[in-house]
This record gives sequence, C-alpha cells and structure tokens, in this order.
Amino acid sequence: MKHILTFFIVLTLTNFVKAQNSNITATQDSFVGTWEWHDNNQIFRLILSRKDNNKGYDGHFMMIHTTNGSETIIYNSNKVMNYGIYWWPVISGGSLDGINFSGSIIDNSVVLNQEFNTYPQGRLKMTIIPETCSNCPPSLIWKVYFQDIVPSGMPDFNIPIDLILTKIN
Repeated sequence: MKHILTFFIVLTLTNFVKAQNSNITATQDSFVGTWEWHDNNQIFRLILSRKDNNKGYDGHFMMIHTTNGSETIIYNSNKVMNYGIYWWPVISGGSLDGINFSGSIIDNSVVLNQEFNTYPQGRLKMTIIPETCSNCPPSLIWKVYFQDIVPSGMPDFNIPIDLILTKIN
C-alpha cells in the first residue's frame, strides 16, 4: 500500500512540475519577435530571439526613415564588420517572469570612441504592458541607461532611451 501511495505522489508532483515549466516557457517567449516604435517618418525596430542555449534573449535594433512607404536604414546594429562578419547581438538578457526583461545593450550606432576604444554600453529594462483589449497587439516599455559612472568624453546613447514599442510579429 505504501508503494502505491508513493507512486501516486511522485506521479502527481511530476505532472505539476511539467505544467509549471510549460507555463514559464510560454510566458518567457512573450519577448521574442519584432517590436516597433513609430514617430511620423521614423521607425525604431527591435528584433529579439531566444539565445541558442534557450536561456535568455539576444537582439539587434535599427532606426529607419520612411518616405512614401519606402524604408531607408539610418543605422543598424547588425552591421558588417571586417571580413564580412556581422556584429554579435548587441542586446543580451533574460526574464524570469515573462513580463520584466533585464539585460545589457551596446549602442554601436555611434562612432567608436577612440580614447576608450568602446561604444556606449548600458542596462536595458523592458516591461510588457498589460493588454487593455483582446485585439490589441502587445506593447512594452523600453528604457536604456548607463549602469555606472560614465567616463568624461564617452558619447551619450544615440539610440532612443525611453519608448513604448508595439509587437508587429
């Protein structure tokens, strides 16, 4: 009798843990996709995907100018470096709850600072905004800031630092 009771307890706990893990995965994927902010003829586009190890997110950004439906890229973080190699992801981070994202960002849209041999780097916080209607696309708050004391001469961020982005796919 003890063995049967133990078996049912283990079976129940196993199913509970599996259900909890599947819920976490579903909500954590809420950041994956393309997000945009529009202002007249400018679009800031964010593209996030799951990391190869499925533990967190990687991403890139771009600023686009539109004229009569035609897009011209002003800057793109996924630019070609030497020998045809593309930049590694400039956004890296994760979410424990599928609502709040915390990570780091490199703004490679500015000219490389020769004195420090680096680009502006900082923290990125994103928060999914609760939906207000059933047909509304998801939105998130995007905030970028320096995480430490900024050395004199380091350029400010060129990328937007405080926006609301809407998911387009």
